[in-house]
Amino acid sequence: EARGLVFSGNAFEDIIGDEQWQKADAYWVDRGWMSSVCQVVPTLCKLLRGKMRSESLEGMRMLNAGMLKTNDETVTLFSLGPKGWIPVHAGQDLRINVHLCLLNC
Repeated sequence: EARGLVFSGNAFEDIIGDEQWQKADAYWVDRGWMSSVCQVVPTLCKLLRGKMRSESLEGMRMLNAGMLKTNDETVTLFSLGPKGWIPVHAGQDLRINVHLCLLNC
């Protein structure tokens, strides 16, 4: 399914440009599940939908109380171009990032 994703632009322009690192967001706390991405990778969305802490009543309370930021919990698919690289960088200190290679590993 992931082969059907179309990436464009830069994931984070301030980290690296030239479209070496791109992303497709499937879920964000404040936006919910992105239908455009879930149509392409329905298995991923089906497996994770309803399992995000922010989807629970407790998560909504935390968001409304300002204890949870909109991107504290996301499902994001990244693409790294041929011979592309990502420089060492610092992200959020409250989030754990799990990177799994899906294609051309």
